[in-house]
Amino acid sequence: MSAIADTQILLYAALSPNMNVYVDEASEGAVSPYVVIGNTTMTNDSTKNRSGEDFTVTIHVWHETSGYGAKQLLAEVKQALSSLTMDGFNLWLSNVEYMDVLTDPSGWKHGILRIRMRIQEGVN
Repeated sequence: MSAIADTQILLYAALSPNMNVYVDEASEGAVSPYVVIGNTTMTNDSTKNRSGEDFTVTIHVWHETSGYGAKQLLAEVKQALSSLTMDGFNLWLSNVEYMDVLTDPSGWKHGILRIRMRIQEGVN
């Protein structure tokens, strides 16, 4: 089992209905505000009886003019991810590891959210 690619698909599906979402990097001329599903790390979380993986995912939000707007977008992302499910797996969004809003040298506001997810084979 490795759900590393499936997690990107899951996150994209959860976020894209209400946000401009890109995977890995935004396309040239992306319209503010937008979200980028960034780096994913995975470690083995298997037990004797069940296969599992522990993930961290870094999500970036970009707002052209407003730090407050970037913070609002981070809150919307967090809310959209709070009720994720994955068919055939138990999925836990265990915590937010890091959240910050910075001013990019370009002047854009850059929000960063790192979440931890645990996925185990089984019935959700």
